[in-house]
Amino acid sequence: MIIGIDSGITGAITFYDPAKQYIEVFDVPTKQFEVAGKTKAGNKKKRREIDMEELYKILINLRSKKVYQVVIEKVHASPTDGAVQGFNFGKVYGQIVGMCYGLQFNVAQCSPQAWKREFNLIGTDKEAARQLAIEIWGADYFKLKKHHNRADSALIAAYGHKVLTKA
Repeated sequence: MIIGIDSGITGAITFYDPAKQYIEVFDVPTKQFEVAGKTKAGNKKKRREIDMEELYKILINLRSKKVYQVVIEKVHASPTDGAVQGFNFGKVYGQIVGMCYGLQFNVAQCSPQAWKREFNLIGTDKEAARQLAIEIWGADYFKLKKHHNRADSALIAAYGHKVLTKA
């Protein structure tokens, strides 16, 4: 059994049992808070951040299922990201990686190119990964187009299992 994580504020976490071809998928939990300033419409500005308590609950629950291996997509900020955007992206990534290490998971990282190459997804759009996940596991967790991050986390878990077990 393995956990695949598509890190990011809109990312997802997948528990994968390859023997049963069974998955459970969770969105990265977030909470919203107000920040200084107003939107163009005059409303208070809001931002989202990881809900660390909920992330802990998800991961500790998966740990109780005797899961010890996590595969996280190794990501980095884009050159076109602004300073704040790049900082926030790195913060989210660091929080997820740190939580996994803190819970004593074995943590492996894979590049987006590595897992996408495994599934012939290089050069495709986000929808292709979602459609592939639906073919493999059904549509329960991947019903909406915005669930492409869920599909990515499931495929990362499957990739991690294959690579780490040399299956």
